[in-house]
Amino acid sequence: DITPAGHSFLVFWEDGTPADGAKVCVEQSVYEQEGAQAGLVLVPFADEVARGQPRVSAVLGCAQSSMGALKTFEQRTEVYELSASMAIEPESMWSTGQATAPLTVSARLFLHGTPVPVSLLREAKVTVTTEEVDGTSRKQKVLVSAEELQRNREWLSLQVPVALPERLQHMCARLEAHVAAGWRRDMATGEADVQHLSVE
Repeated sequence: DITPAGHSFLVFWEDGTPADGAKVCVEQSVYEQEGAQAGLVLVPFADEVARGQPRVSAVLGCAQSSMGALKTFEQRTEVYELSASMAIEPESMWSTGQATAPLTVSARLFLHGTPVPVSLLREAKVTVTTEEVDGTSRKQKVLVSAEELQRNREWLSLQVPVALPERLQHMCARLEAHVAAGWRRDMATGEADVQHLSVE
């Protein structure tokens, strides 16, 4: 399985019992059991994937045994994807005398197609740009609070009040955020690399 912590392996004995003290060897690096859960081993994401060689070999074994099993898997890089829908009711935009209208934002965060907690997002913000008939444009920015990101594990769902101009012609919305990588490091600073995400 793929998790924000890396590739997750669960090593079993032949009878289906999790192997306590499990180890996984990938390209001369040995990764040992994580925590108290028997058989669970995390293998980090790849810094980069060689073109034409997406799959690598892993030897699964246990400290209490000289036996092992060979497995191939696709060791991927740590790449996140942000998916979002942003909608506003047309009636709200064209209602006479309506000063504001609610923009409904729904978003999910994925790691190679696997849903991961939206609380991993940092500095999330919604930017709404409105344009009037005469070409005058205005940007409105709303920061998404940490409480909103932690409210629901799988989804970010909120409503953003948008100030409407008198003669609205066009409007667009963009959700931006970044994720600090768990394994990638900036070559210059040594700190966690940051992936910037944006969707309109």
